[in-house]
Amino acid sequence: MDEHDEMRRAAARAPGFAGLALAQGVVLCLLSSAAAGFPTWPATRPALFQPLALVALFLPPLAMLAWPRLPRRAAFAWLGAAALVAMAVGVHSATRGGLPPEPGDAWPGAAVWFPLGAALFVAQALAVPALRARRLRPAYAEVFETASRTLLQLALTAAFVGAFWLVLFAGAELLKLVHIDFLSQLLERRWFSYPASTLAFAAALLLLDARPGLIAGVRTVLLALFSWLLPVAVAIVAVFLLGLPFVSLAELWRSRMSAGLLLGMALALAAFLNCAYQGGEAPPRGVRRLAARVAALEILPLVALAAWGLGLRVGQYGWSVERIQGGATIGVAAVAGAGYAFAALPRGPWLKRVEGANLAAAAAFVAAMLALLTPAADPARLMVADQMARLAGGAARPESFDYVTLRFEGARWGRAALARLAADPAAAEAAR
Repeated sequence: MDEHDEMRRAAARAPGFAGLALAQGVVLCLLSSAAAGFPTWPATRPALFQPLALVALFLPPLAMLAWPRLPRRAAFAWLGAAALVAMAVGVHSATRGGLPPEPGDAWPGAAVWFPLGAALFVAQALAVPALRARRLRPAYAEVFETASRTLLQLALTAAFVGAFWLVLFAGAELLKLVHIDFLSQLLERRWFSYPASTLAFAAALLLLDARPGLIAGVRTVLLALFSWLLPVAVAIVAVFLLGLPFVSLAELWRSRMSAGLLLGMALALAAFLNCAYQGGEAPPRGVRRLAARVAALEILPLVALAAWGLGLRVGQYGWSVERIQGGATIGVAAVAGAGYAFAALPRGPWLKRVEGANLAAAAAFVAAMLALLTPAADPARLMVADQMARLAGGAARPESFDYVTLRFEGARWGRAALARLAADPAAAEAAR
């Protein structure tokens, strides 16, 4: 399809995008007004407000990204499933605390909307090619193209919206110099700011959809550029792994950031490796080809070391919310690392098994995020159960037990555990 055909298709989609963006902006404005100051309905009903907020935040962007690439029935099926997931997460987020929300605290926190957004957009990268091909496992090249295009579109769209507001704020300050305050007052109004932001977001997505060649060109340049960081990262990790036998591992675990640093480096290696591999159609040559195979072998040892460090902390202090989240991250990274190590074996096409590893890791990521955001594996529930078992088993002494963490991080499960301890005549320290 040539550029003129793409422009005509984009123009035909423009009214739908505008209507969807305007509806999103109006709904977010109404929800924000209800939650501001002294909350009014529906902000006084968290189990209703938070699902509405999550659906209003995520469903329109998902729809704008999916509708141009899916048949109508398949698009509605996927968006319906995404809406149900967002509502379920919202209901759990609103009810897990067991207390009425504080004024101004009705919105889902970043610990909810950030992992939910990541899970939904990763799931969409898997679902759109599968629905389009009517296959449970779509072609990897299509998944990579969908994921990389979506990531680039969202990044450019966010930059456009940021620039849009920068121009408006700068313009408002400029007009103030000639005693015109209309624009600065307008920017403070919710009924303007929310619809303006969503319309700018939709306009950027629509314009980028109308220029697929531009997206493909920018993506090619960025992937080629970042793939040259792969040999550098591989060399640094190789020196680190070779130096491990000559140092005490106690020094490695002395820093509480060591597990996070190891996981971060493993993630960087995986990202640069995929920049080099891309869709698998054109393998790199020379030093990047060798570095990609070495990187596929280095990721799993880094993940194993991170798991070891986490295990030591858990053995000393038990599971906390952060350690449970870290354990889930390590689990997803282990799926990818094991797949990459298997792909590095010198059999078959070059690193072909990376494709299966990426698909498995993406599915594991979506499953892990949704489990953490629902009662299935809520970190607060798991943390309270583990800490109470340590207290009952004598692994944690009553006089040094962290009761404050149960109260402030254990949600309703932590408060219920404290109430049981306080009612137990044998638990004098807890009662005090």
